[in-house]
Amino acid sequence: MSDSVIAELRAYLDARQQAGAPQDPHSALFWHEGRNARYTKQVIALLLVDVIRRAGLKPPEGRMGPRLHDLRHSMVVHRILEWYRSGINPQDRLPFLATYLGHKDIHSTLIYITVTQDLLHLANERFRAVGAPCLDLGQEVRP
Repeated sequence: MSDSVIAELRAYLDARQQAGAPQDPHSALFWHEGRNARYTKQVIALLLVDVIRRAGLKPPEGRMGPRLHDLRHSMVVHRILEWYRSGINPQDRLPFLATYLGHKDIHSTLIYITVTQDLLHLANERFRAVGAPCLDLGQEVRP
């Protein structure tokens, strides 16, 4: 995580301690004073929609604008792009990504992989470097 994210998490943990939140390492990270001191999935979804609206990415009412799952699609594509750029084989990391997204296996995760121009370009470059020479079609592969 970046230094700024770590700084924000530390500030949150300090504020949490000052508010009297449990300090046990097994307690939920995101805490509030009501309802068993945990957020429900529904409350988190409403809070995230509120953030998206405040950012001006979604109108004050209605279903127009990005949905929560659009953020998941975007996160998956950006993660795979970073793996390609770092020289990491995304195929090897898909089980980790599936776990992070809460999926039992990669099959549910695959629907989040949206083919973008950047992703297609990097995948093509990886194939040109690694896969194409394996085909050995009797002709030289151009770089």
